[in-house]
Amino acid sequence: MDGKGFLKVCEDCGLLDKKLNVTAVDLIFCDNRVKPKGQRTIDFVQFEIALELVAEKKGVEKQDVRSPVLVQGKPRSNRASVLHARNSTFTGLSAKRVSVAGSRQSWQSKVGMKLSMRSSLGEVAET
Repeated sequence: MDGKGFLKVCEDCGLLDKKLNVTAVDLIFCDNRVKPKGQRTIDFVQFEIALELVAEKKGVEKQDVRSPVLVQGKPRSNRASVLHARNSTFTGLSAKRVSVAGSRQSWQSKVGMKLSMRSSLGEVAET
């Protein structure tokens, strides 16, 4: 698990509050008691140590931090990804890319145009 994943666990389980904010979670993840300097991910044992440090920071028992993690079980879905799963909700440039039926033709025509421009300039050698 990387730092972003650890932060997501803390957010999804409702562990963030005035005592434990995003910066504190990042500092706990980077603590030398959790993982060696330079290592980007943690394993299960290191995760347990990080949860102990979260409990220490919040001033509660380790079990009070561990229980919400066990109850949560899996990450919550991200509502933004659900909204963009439907083509009708795309906006801006994304909508133009999705809604254009001939999007393959448009990029192929651009490539063909570039090739024709290069050949007219003598950049492409004839075989």
